[in-house]
Amino acid sequence: MKITCGVALLVCVISGFYLWRHPIVILSRPTSEFDSISASLKTYKINADRYPSTEQGLAALITRPTTEPLPKKWIQVLRKLPPDPWDCEYHYRALPEGDERGFEIRSAGKDGVLGTKDDISSLDD
Repeated sequence: MKITCGVALLVCVISGFYLWRHPIVILSRPTSEFDSISASLKTYKINADRYPSTEQGLAALITRPTTEPLPKKWIQVLRKLPPDPWDCEYHYRALPEGDERGFEIRSAGKDGVLGTKDDISSLDD
């Protein structure tokens, strides 16, 4: 019985280590955080009657914007923004008016540089 429990524990530790290091697991974190940040942006829009501008960025979810367009009604939606899996900040871009998606959230990826192949976008399929 002790051997079976020991083997099971060892399998869990090894598979957990493998999954933690596996890129699929790393990539799933930004997409789940995209969903969470997107929900916060939708809450912002309900109150402000629009998404934050690109200049206002994701900071508008934490502190009241002081630049135009000022929100009609503002509430603090988040206390702080989570970092991406590589401990960098997410980037936000308001999409042109009429684009039903409204915004894009990006992670610069493992290299930490926007505009490279490893970037991850909320608009990616």
